[in-house]
Amino acid sequence: FFDFTWGAGGSTSALTMELSTEAYKRFGLDINMHLTCTNQEPELAGEALAEAKRKGIRNIVALRGDPPKGQEKWEAVEGGFECALDLVKYIRANFGDWFGIQVSGYPEGHPDVIKPVKDLGRELTASEKLRLVEANGEQFVCSDEDFEGELNYLKAKIDAGGEVIITQMFFDFEVFEAFVKAVRAKGITAPILPGIMLIAAYGGFTRMTGFCKSRVPADLKAKCESLKDDADGFKTMGLEYMANLCQKLLDSKLVDGLHFYTLNQSPNTFAILEKLKLLKHVPTTAVDEGDTLKGTHIA
Repeated sequence: FFDFTWGAGGSTSALTMELSTEAYKRFGLDINMHLTCTNQEPELAGEALAEAKRKGIRNIVALRGDPPKGQEKWEAVEGGFECALDLVKYIRANFGDWFGIQVSGYPEGHPDVIKPVKDLGRELTASEKLRLVEANGEQFVCSDEDFEGELNYLKAKIDAGGEVIITQMFFDFEVFEAFVKAVRAKGITAPILPGIMLIAAYGGFTRMTGFCKSRVPADLKAKCESLKDDADGFKTMGLEYMANLCQKLLDSKLVDGLHFYTLNQSPNTFAILEKLKLLKHVPTTAVDEGDTLKGTHIA
């Protein structure tokens, strides 16, 4: 399936709908359209969902979304959704089981609850050490208490109608493994798709991991620093590292597939799939525009 992201407050909503529709119509792809709560009132969400249904789109990623550009803290608009859980409930209440609903999961904790270690005022537990993040000379972590809250919230989203969990990017297999174990211990049986962010350029990688407060294992960090002035060498190393991580995920049997964040750089994703021997070259056929039942739920 293919994802198309939704701009904050619907800033690219028309383009999202157009791309989703054309990809489905021309190539028969199952589309997983993102929908966020940012600057979103129920009426606007309802219009977008109704249009998606008319176009035959059957899958929605229900997200809170990031703050609008220029705004540091996320805030709901008056009368709008407070969180992704509200959006999941709205979709189920107003569109029944037409849409397959995907929700987000955070193996290291949501960035909003990854806080400076110094603020904890105590020693880290073993599980917290596993999630420890180092950025700009400071240590951050999602505490066990906050992580428990994250798991409870994830369960609430699944209980409300979420069917598949797509995770935030991560670069440490042990962190993901611990997350899956914790999720299953909560009684959550939904499929978990690991979010795979490719490592292709030093600047982009360091900015993204810093912004998201992502854990970068020591061995990977050392490789990145040693190749930061060698663009080609860095890209080769990064793709190899992620291919190995993907293979480990598949071999673990913890996942049914991989979810790539391509960032409009499909050649890098194809390179990983080639390394994994998963890239298939098959002809595509157009879908009858009137066949709105052609699409299927991802789950």
